[in-house]
Amino acid sequence: MAQFKAGQHDWISLLDISGPFLSLSSLGRAFPMGLETLEKGLRQQFQLAYEEWYGQTEKGIHQAWIKWVLTAVLEYDEEILLSDEQLPEKLKFVDEASHDAVRPTFLAVGNEGDSRLPILAVPKGQKLGQPLHGHRWIASPNQRMQALLKANQLTHGLVTNGSEWTLIHVRESDATGYITFRSDVLADEEDLLRAFTSLLGLRRVVGAADGESLADLLLASRDDEEELTLDLGRQVRASVELLAREIDRVDEESARELLRDTNNEDLYRGCLTFMMRLMFLLCAEERKLLPIDTSEAYSEHYAASTLLSQLEAEASEHGEEILERRHDAWMRLMANARLLFSGSPLPELQVTTYGGSLFDPLAYPFLESLKVNNRVTLHVLESLQYILVDGPSGKERRRVSFEALDVEQIGYVYEGLLDHTIHTASEPVLGLIGRKTYEPELGISELEALQGKRDFHKLLAKETARTQPALKKLLDASLPAERESALRAACQGNGEVFERIKPWGNLIRVDSMGRYQVYLEGSRYISDSSERRGTGTHYTPRFLAEEMVQHTLEPLIVEGMAEGWPQNEWRKKSATELLNLRVADIAMGSGAFLVAVCRFLSAKVVEAWDDAESAIRSVEADARLACTDAGSLLVAYDPQRPDRKQIRTPTGDFTVGDPKIDPLPIDPEERLGVARSMVVDRCLYGVDINPMATEMAKLSLWLITMRKDKPFHFLNHALKCGDSLVGVTLEELERFSLKPDDAQGGALLLPWLQDSVEAVRRIREGIRRIPGNTLLGVGGRQAFSQRRKSTKSP
Repeated sequence: MAQFKAGQHDWISLLDISGPFLSLSSLGRAFPMGLETLEKGLRQQFQLAYEEWYGQTEKGIHQAWIKWVLTAVLEYDEEILLSDEQLPEKLKFVDEASHDAVRPTFLAVGNEGDSRLPILAVPKGQKLGQPLHGHRWIASPNQRMQALLKANQLTHGLVTNGSEWTLIHVRESDATGYITFRSDVLADEEDLLRAFTSLLGLRRVVGAADGESLADLLLASRDDEEELTLDLGRQVRASVELLAREIDRVDEESARELLRDTNNEDLYRGCLTFMMRLMFLLCAEERKLLPIDTSEAYSEHYAASTLLSQLEAEASEHGEEILERRHDAWMRLMANARLLFSGSPLPELQVTTYGGSLFDPLAYPFLESLKVNNRVTLHVLESLQYILVDGPSGKERRRVSFEALDVEQIGYVYEGLLDHTIHTASEPVLGLIGRKTYEPELGISELEALQGKRDFHKLLAKETARTQPALKKLLDASLPAERESALRAACQGNGEVFERIKPWGNLIRVDSMGRYQVYLEGSRYISDSSERRGTGTHYTPRFLAEEMVQHTLEPLIVEGMAEGWPQNEWRKKSATELLNLRVADIAMGSGAFLVAVCRFLSAKVVEAWDDAESAIRSVEADARLACTDAGSLLVAYDPQRPDRKQIRTPTGDFTVGDPKIDPLPIDPEERLGVARSMVVDRCLYGVDINPMATEMAKLSLWLITMRKDKPFHFLNHALKCGDSLVGVTLEELERFSLKPDDAQGGALLLPWLQDSVEAVRRIREGIRRIPGNTLLGVGGRQAFSQRRKSTKSP
């Protein structure tokens, strides 16, 4: 997760970042006094050299420019920077299909000759994210460096075309990070040039002390990002508490008429749905999947990512309290949801009709009728877009990059939300100060009961996860006058209630708006729930999901592996065969395993497409593959006559085909996007008993496909909410009893169940007969047997 704060590290906003990057904490540790200074005159020299290179096309000048940056700017001298025959012979990667070899142009080595930074230089004008010209292997320079790093167990490398300098960081069992410095910006921005030399210079790559090298910084950032993900999860849970409290206040003002027909479960799901909408909007807008930068109407009047700055500007000018008098920000977000659900054909506001239950205004209609004030909306948006962390001078605010935010990180945030639910207070309830991972809510009678016990402090420490000395210190301290006044206000003038909660006043926590967490009788509040444990919903780390998926699917994508054939007889299946696989996760949660399947299988589909094109490239120079419902097709076309596309028939002849059939894109990223959409469309299925988990799985798979033209409901046929872990036998279903052999165990099959039993039997037999189908998850029979032992009745 990339993040930055205003001031010292503003240069980060000038980088093109995809995936993980250095955390601000690691940068602070590496540069406690700020970035290293530039040598006098270096910036001017860089500007002049760049302008000379920019205006020339000669190969020699291009090579000289790259060599000058490496030696004069990054200070890699002749002993450090190896090239040509000096490079180790083993430092290479060979693509199996095309036999195309990748070797670095340069290599920065350490004092003992160990490889520190491989550098791949490509011709001027060659885009780093597009296939390298003149090579059979259809892979971009960035992809080639990534393959080289993985093959040689290196963590990072540098790729450049002279205009861009991309640092690629490969993480084991994690996303690859791409950080690009642009030469034109380096020439204009001194701070960015300082960052370039400070991070990639000789002292950081080769001469740094243990723990301070570039590799060490990248490794340390991984731990920092995990902590930041935890912080984001905690903040989001706190904002849900804030939202629920405001909704309860609005309901109280209506004499409890507004939510009279809404139970606590639906109210909490509505709050989660609102937060999931915000997550989707922030991800989609930052990734340009919504017209944030092409439609002024959308950016100014609908977008979630620009709303925060507008509210902050108003709060800065008039004070936060003034925001409590207006509710237009909440209504703007409701209008955004309706816009995405229904779409817009207007030229100034073109938005696809996404549909889907996540944005359905009728799913939780009470959200539309609420009047949540702008101050609460401001704090909810802040909790998603900024993280408060401990810094050298206290709490620091750091911006969250939703472009770099991984789908799995969103899944972790979701897991924290399932830990809680909404309750109605039957007596005054206090939200107590606890540890970051646990902040309890306890009724006043529970606290008073603990107070009378001998081991009171020990029991209270167990409830709050705080140390006994810390609790004793807070309980013994007198209540400050300001806190006492605020607690009286929270008690709404009820003196009796105030006297009961006063002894606990120093233990009561405050929300982001400074209000004490005191819930009077009849109020709704959020607290722990057993739903997550009861429904078996647990967050799955990405590395675990990817490892399991790889070992599960590999025998299905290579014919002969599972059959025990000799390895030299194995055959990789075609893209059409791969897209005919069906993979189901019958307890999918938020979709971690299905996301991993999408990544793994789509990469194999692209590989199969590349292999197929490589096989015909020398024969059919102007032919490309297209992929349709019928599988992969070879399309020959005349660039001057796109309406005369021809399709090869099974006999090998070409015939005039449908002009609407488009060949697969050449760009690897675009091709991967097509593959992911096709895999999600055709291959993936999932079930979960938790309806919010089902929605989150849909959201995760939509984000992983990243297609702005795909409606949100294109996954509805494949991802369903239901209980697939019952584990009953056909006999138990036919008898409608857990004791089918017992004469008194149950009646004969009810008429309305007959078709269902027959359908189950047919599905079961069909799965047995169809090769290549995989179930991810546990069938639940063992859990059901354990449950049967503990119950006396079906």
